[in-house]
Amino acid sequence: EKLLEVWFTTKNKSGPECDLRNIPRAALEQMLTIAKCEIISSMSNSHVDAYVLSESSMFLSKRRIVLKTCGTTTPLDCLEKMIWLVKKFTGYDMVEDVFYSRKNFQRPDLQLSPYRSFEREVTTLDKFFVEGAAYCMGNLSR
Repeated sequence: EKLLEVWFTTKNKSGPECDLRNIPRAALEQMLTIAKCEIISSMSNSHVDAYVLSESSMFLSKRRIVLKTCGTTTPLDCLEKMIWLVKKFTGYDMVEDVFYSRKNFQRPDLQLSPYRSFEREVTTLDKFFVEGAAYCMGNLSR
């Protein structure tokens, strides 16, 4: 399981009302294609849009996107598209926080690059977030 959580904000505190749920479904579907999954169904309420994906789930609230995937999905690959969509449709212009986590894979050799190693995943994230920090809980070799 891979979990990508991204929080957004804006420099312009007096600007228009920002909301990640303003991203059109068709645009989200294009983004998820990059991550190698697709929307199966969705539900919404006044706080969150929830999506059942072919490879797990995604949640959009006013400021946060949570993309939870499994299998050989590639959630980090869609970061560039995600940030672009957010800037285009929502009024947000900055990433405030990013959290990415995963457990050790039983068969890392079946994962696509960069998901075969923690170090490569960190390198991918560092391309977008230069002041980030990476932490490993437990043994890297297990």
